[in-house]
Amino acid sequence: MDLDQGKHIWLTPGTKISWDIETDVPKTSDMMKGEPLLSITVAYRDMTNKLVCKSFIKKEETELAEVEIMKEFGILLRSIGYKYVRIGYFAMTYDHPVVAYRLKKFEDYFKNGEKLSQQYWKIKDFLNAPSIEASTIASIFMKSYNNGLYKPWSLSDLITHSAFSGLPLKTGKEHIPNNPDKGKLIKKLWKENPEAFREYCEADAVNTFLITEKMLVNE
Repeated sequence: MDLDQGKHIWLTPGTKISWDIETDVPKTSDMMKGEPLLSITVAYRDMTNKLVCKSFIKKEETELAEVEIMKEFGILLRSIGYKYVRIGYFAMTYDHPVVAYRLKKFEDYFKNGEKLSQQYWKIKDFLNAPSIEASTIASIFMKSYNNGLYKPWSLSDLITHSAFSGLPLKTGKEHIPNNPDKGKLIKKLWKENPEAFREYCEADAVNTFLITEKMLVNE
């Protein structure tokens, strides 16, 4: 995906939704199948162009609690509309496969008799919607700030870069240091400090939206 392709997808009819998940990293190495969701967070502009952020955070360590946040996510998608454009930071290699697997795993929870609920189908629609991979866009956009050289950029690096200093970026990433124990620290924050955990989740979704919008629309 290059900048022109990203801009083309941005212009696709539908609500642009930045999304991010946090998970309980398992002790096993089967990460894509064994990671229960802790949260699903989205950011999008409503009909008044106001940036809205919603976090659905699991209340306890049960399958039913995980299904509940997925259903709440589906209800929100239904209220937003029927067409979406997904925006994520490494979402295609992480968030998307994890949620797709969890949705399939919990399919029976979404059934009303023999029929699957509207929440289920809304999440499926979202997973199949056009997608913008913000990490790829950033690597191209930031070449002019890196002597014309292509390199990967973390979201944390972009947040502190002068290219985005004029944006109303959200704090919260500072609650979790970027180190090999990040997964354990996220779980600990979820358990011990719910408000800080919410801030951490919302920072990812909001900042990904604003930075992508800047790169593709307001460059």
